[in-house]
Amino acid sequence: MGVARSGFTFFVGAMLWMQFFAVGAMAEIVSYSERETERVEQFQNQMLTEQIPHRRWLLLTRDWEIKSPDGAVLHRINIPCAFRDEPVILLEKSFPLQTHPDEVYFLHFGQINGAVTISLNDVVIYEGEHNYLPLTLALTPEQMSKGTNILRVELRPDARTSRSIPGFQPVNLPRVDSGLLQPVYLEICPAFFVEDIQLHFTDYDSLIHLEGQVTLNRMLPPTRDYRVIISVQSPEQTIYREIFSPEKEPFR
Repeated sequence: MGVARSGFTFFVGAMLWMQFFAVGAMAEIVSYSERETERVEQFQNQMLTEQIPHRRWLLLTRDWEIKSPDGAVLHRINIPCAFRDEPVILLEKSFPLQTHPDEVYFLHFGQINGAVTISLNDVVIYEGEHNYLPLTLALTPEQMSKGTNILRVELRPDARTSRSIPGFQPVNLPRVDSGLLQPVYLEICPAFFVEDIQLHFTDYDSLIHLEGQVTLNRMLPPTRDYRVIISVQSPEQTIYREIFSPEKEPFR
């Protein structure tokens, strides 16, 4: 479904401590320890603060339950995790969230390897096969619960992997593990947000000139009581800053 958008132009090596444990007769799960989970969360928070400083997010790295097909809890782990020697792994995570009808939500999975089915509050929201590719799912307030949300992930080894390995192996090939290989988090956006930014730098007249375009996720309202502030910053200083409003610049 298409969405109307607004746009305007402007010028201007450490070793990891891991946990290994078995969840079945042969299955093996590899998960981050508590110490490494703290490091992952610190890095993720720092990265998100730099990339989207004016948005909110909820990290979903801790306290995932590994469940049996009948719903019994076998173990609790943190994400990232990988598994081998098991046809399917069922992961479940519950989290509270106060939703707002004007908010937009994005559920971000990092690298996933394997065939995955993702459900939110007992509704399947994604099915597919991934070879170390990230996944982002857009969610509406109607899909979220105003209380506790239940996120379920069903992972299987990717069938394409086994088809690509020859039946006779004269040497030992590296094992390919399936799993959620990077952190998972929920991004919480306001009703209007920047969807895309394009920047171009040119050098002439002994000056650096900056041109670009910003695209918003939807058309701006007809009222004239808003403004958009664009700034380009280095760690030491603000390089460029300008305020756009309907009186100054027509929005397209």
